[in-house]
Amino acid sequence: ANRVGIIRSDPLFSGLISLVGNRKELVMVSGHSGSGKSRFVRLGGTLLEKRGWRFLKCKFDRVAHPEPLSILAYAFDDCFGSFASCPIHGVNIMDNHQNNSNGHLAPYPSSSVSSECNCSESHTIRKRLESTFLPEGLGILAKHIPSLRLVAKNVPPPSDNTIVNESIMHTLFGKLIQVLSSKQTPVLFFIDDLQWVDPLSLELLAALIKGARPDLLPLSSTANKKQNDELSEVDANVMFVGSYRDNEVDDDHPLTKVLHKLHSESSVNVTNISLSGFTIDTLNEMLSESLHIPVRR
Repeated sequence: ANRVGIIRSDPLFSGLISLVGNRKELVMVSGHSGSGKSRFVRLGGTLLEKRGWRFLKCKFDRVAHPEPLSILAYAFDDCFGSFASCPIHGVNIMDNHQNNSNGHLAPYPSSSVSSECNCSESHTIRKRLESTFLPEGLGILAKHIPSLRLVAKNVPPPSDNTIVNESIMHTLFGKLIQVLSSKQTPVLFFIDDLQWVDPLSLELLAALIKGARPDLLPLSSTANKKQNDELSEVDANVMFVGSYRDNEVDDDHPLTKVLHKLHSESSVNVTNISLSGFTIDTLNEMLSESLHIPVRR
């Protein structure tokens, strides 16, 4: 995304949006609870969305989820759910990938709010999905991302004969995020509250950041060589932003160990941002300026 060059005068946002060559970008925002980490990133994400970025986001919590990878999969499900609907032309919810009489996509529940027609983009994403994955691969992903069935055609249920291991899942999710990103539409992927990340999700996240995608021909299509060549060159168009409570992540925490490994990766550029929140003196100065009164000592 060479065209990206906004608000570089601000050192915080400069670290958030700068893309360096072909290196993968990871921004880690740390601070205590209530220091404004989530709001900081979401404000930046909203600003980037207005400039053509795609904003994926998810949030971990203290509760252990029975379905592995469900938190990360939510970000994709919400995104593809927005492609399955058109706020302008969609008027009825359709069953399993059907269009309305005007050929426009029908609504799908999604937290993404837009007032613009996205039919053309939805068709583009659908074509990229179908040219990148074989039906078996889409079927495996759809188990975790139900909205894929509303965007791609003929998505089968996962076969009992398909062996799904961690390498396969890393590959499929890696190709999926490539489908969503391009030079015209970079992706900002925000993962909040990583102090509560589960081991499987952390491994997948690290693989996505490093771009680890083994060549698994049975689950991905090689029919369109040009399309796959284009997908192999979009790593620089994806930026990951994670946030965590630094007072809850010590040296023995799994996240710390993964971050140390990523720092040593020559292909990954890591930017650390620490937010400390307001001190008494800062709050005192801010209120004094707002009320136009002398600072109390």
